[in-house]
Amino acid sequence: MERIPVVEHHTEHKNASVFASDKIHVRMFPGVYSQLRRMVSWPLLFAYFALVWGQSDGQPWILFSIDDRRLFFFGSQLGWNDLSLLAGILIVAAFGLFVVALTFGRIWCGFACPQSVWTWLFLRVENALEGPAWRRKKQASTAWASPQYYRCIGKHVIWGAIALITAITFTGYFVPIRDVLNGVVSGNSDLGVWSWVMIMAGLTYLNAGLVREKICLHACPYSRFQSVMFDDDTRTVSYDALRGEPKGSGHSTQSGDCVDCTLCVQVCPTGIDIREGLQAACIDCGACIDACDSVMTQLNREKGLIGFYSQHTLSTPLNKRAGAQLHNAIAPLFRWRAMAYLTIFIVSIIALNLAVIGRDQLHIGIERDRTNLFTQLPNGQICNTYTVELESFYPKSLKLRVSLRTPENSNGFILEGPEGIHLPDGKVVTKNYRVCTDSARQRRTEVAFVFSAEGIELAKTSTFLAGSVR
Repeated sequence: MERIPVVEHHTEHKNASVFASDKIHVRMFPGVYSQLRRMVSWPLLFAYFALVWGQSDGQPWILFSIDDRRLFFFGSQLGWNDLSLLAGILIVAAFGLFVVALTFGRIWCGFACPQSVWTWLFLRVENALEGPAWRRKKQASTAWASPQYYRCIGKHVIWGAIALITAITFTGYFVPIRDVLNGVVSGNSDLGVWSWVMIMAGLTYLNAGLVREKICLHACPYSRFQSVMFDDDTRTVSYDALRGEPKGSGHSTQSGDCVDCTLCVQVCPTGIDIREGLQAACIDCGACIDACDSVMTQLNREKGLIGFYSQHTLSTPLNKRAGAQLHNAIAPLFRWRAMAYLTIFIVSIIALNLAVIGRDQLHIGIERDRTNLFTQLPNGQICNTYTVELESFYPKSLKLRVSLRTPENSNGFILEGPEGIHLPDGKVVTKNYRVCTDSARQRRTEVAFVFSAEGIELAKTSTFLAGSVR
């Protein structure tokens, strides 16, 4: 059996660290998609930093309160009993992402993903202080002068400030933001709050400032499985090879429209060459489209050498695309996978809304004393003792009236305990009650505790046990 020959190649060792010196210096380029990213990212940033401060009737708009075991969401409150609603929210988000991915690829990653939004924010700071990409790249390979040090220090200070504000805001979604800010400023925050703030500030600074595209290339799982949701009609950022090849100069008439200017590579935040085809590292941000359209405009050629195209469109010959435009625009909307995802998405939203509207905002727990099944008093009455636990998820305090409801053929039951209960918002109230009777007709009787307030009436059933029947 012939052995496979081994050939020795002498190669230089390269640092495989994510902080390797071959840093991608992204060139900022204006255009339609750059403006669209700003129109999406700035409202998202504003919402992230502003919503945590909003309050209605003294309650935060959004707060995941771990201590109170509840979620405050624009006047509504969800508790641990509503965990099924969380599953519904995740299902809605998942199928919404499926619909977007099937239609426009990874457009979520390029325009709305927090990693991309904060990375573009940090890039704008870097570009403003250290200059355009060519200057930053030149500075990285030469000895620095004093002004460069000052600009670099200023950049990192601003990055750190943004990261710290981001971390404080993030912590404010779990602990009231005013408490977090007062504790951080005064230095009196507990270890848990400090840990959250420091960890999130470090991750923000690391991910958006230093690691950047490595998150998309190596850590993000979405880029690995999103390809299974693609088909030939999915629109992604693509290079039109039929029109662009063979590459040539802008003055050649024997070549395609691509002049090999490499601008599409220079502006890519993940450093890929879109001309090599669909790649997992592409986040569909559209930066290469802006750059290529600018070059085509300067050369008086038609825009769209790079654009949001489906594989079906790219495989259609150039002379037949005009007649296929209507089909390429409408057909993707009526494919069975898109219709299935969209149907499940809409049904999930409707079901989630119905579940939220129909949920109980007053949680009642009744436990009968199990150590002493019943008590017989000297006057002959038989009594059962109950512990009632109430938790309100209404946005206001409640004054409840408590009564007892028994079957029609069961008379003589008396409820002993507080007739009225003041139930503050966000608090758990526990009360003890005793139900007695001197005319029990069954060993086991179903009794209902009725809790009523203005516009509210809820009943909770428990069991009354009698030692003997008269």
